[in-house]
Amino acid sequence: MSDGDAPKALDTDRLCELTRASADASSHAFAQFSGLPLRVSETSAISAEAPLEPGRWPKGIFFDIEGKLEGQIGILLSPTLCEAVEGVASGRGLTDALDSMLLELGNIVASQTVSAIADGVRGRIVLSIPHLVTEGADRELAWRIAHGSHAAATAGLQRIDAAFTDESGSHCALVILVPQPVLDASSRSV
Repeated sequence: MSDGDAPKALDTDRLCELTRASADASSHAFAQFSGLPLRVSETSAISAEAPLEPGRWPKGIFFDIEGKLEGQIGILLSPTLCEAVEGVASGRGLTDALDSMLLELGNIVASQTVSAIADGVRGRIVLSIPHLVTEGADRELAWRIAHGSHAAATAGLQRIDAAFTDESGSHCALVILVPQPVLDASSRSV
């Protein structure tokens, strides 16, 4: 990694703004895969340790990110959105392809989010391979925050939540960016 790509602390407001900028493109991806016209209702920074409503987000796709920004991205999906994606898959004769479609949706949304942030910070950010969770995505997010590569530094850590709603205002998807704190050279283990 070159010095230009070294992780740097980024302002939380700037990360919210960049995450929001990627939301319109993500809305189109959600619509294409689910048939539901979703829109971003809010983007906010909250404590990374803030709990999610238990059982609200059964499925999710998770990625580690590294480069100019390090951390994790999770795309949490409501039962309503998963059922809509399953309906689209059935309509296309792809009844056994739900997990593949969810992974592809996650790849598109995470790539759009990371691309907008990388453009905004003028640096390279790389996604890991996706990890699909088909039950308890809210618990998986909490575990990843508590046991991530910078778990000892989670006190006071912020996450960026971008909430997507359907026409009725119901939350259908949540894109969560958990930027990890940048450790200076003296605090890194050798």
